Amino acid sequence: MTDEKRCIVACTDDTGRYAATVSVAGERAKANGASVILYDVAAPSAFTDPRPNIWAGEGERDVYDHPLGPVELEKLGRHAFAMQVQGLRQQGVDAYGWLPDSAGGPALAAYAAQQGADLVLVPLSIEEPDYLTAGSGSTDSTLQVELV
Repeated sequence: MTDEKRCIVACTDDTGRYAATVSVAGERAKANGASVILYDVAAPSAFTDPRPNIWAGEGERDVYDHPLGPVELEKLGRHAFAMQVQGLRQQGVDAYGWLPDSAGGPALAAYAAQQGADLVLVPLSIEEPDYLTAGSGSTDSTLQVELV
């Protein structure tokens, strides 16, 4: 048996349309003792940053440069997304959220590899086709992408 903590990255957004993916992530996490990072596929924007940027107050960017808990997500104005994270925590899952700066499968794969994730869950109904090939851009051969 290994002491290595397992991690699942699950794609979602703050609309609730990917609730089934969040549910599967929670079930898998409880069954395998894994943590979950909900990855907000709708967060990247051409006009704004989802987290404080280089022009924010001193040290502000560093405060939000890690997987985020519900309180941090609330402070960033992401109530619905924070509630998804909180819902998983209420089920006993070690859950966090992430607001990526860049969209697409390559950004997802890079983030999952950076977090040491061994599974990425992508909704079948996701509208961005390159998320479906997230694992192909990863240099980490242990990263598994599953459509749910």
